Amino acid sequence: EVELCLTTQQFERLASYTLHVAGYHSMYKQVLINRAVASEVSLPPLKKGMELYLHYKDADNELVRFIKDHPDLSEEKLVVLMIGTFRAYGLGDVQYLQLIRSVRASNQ
Repeated sequence: EVELCLTTQQFERLASYTLHVAGYHSMYKQVLINRAVASEVSLPPLKKGMELYLHYKDADNELVRFIKDHPDLSEEKLVVLMIGTFRAYGLGDVQYLQLIRSVRASNQ
């Protein structure tokens, strides 16, 4: 058994679940290799996390569109705005900064 804990960015516990590890290897392969949401996901937060991950890996996701829609904002302001707007992704400032730089570099 494994305990899955969902926390805020300040590491305050939101919820916890006890999981049985059987079947998670195939789920891992389904999401990370086949790029599809696993059909046997029973926990709504885990399913949502998989969906967000797959959206994040899509080349034209809502994060990329948001960056393209705000070309005049500085990197710092855009990072702060994205952290507040896209909390569900659970990304940090470093990930957003890398994404912003990547998107802006590809637009030049």
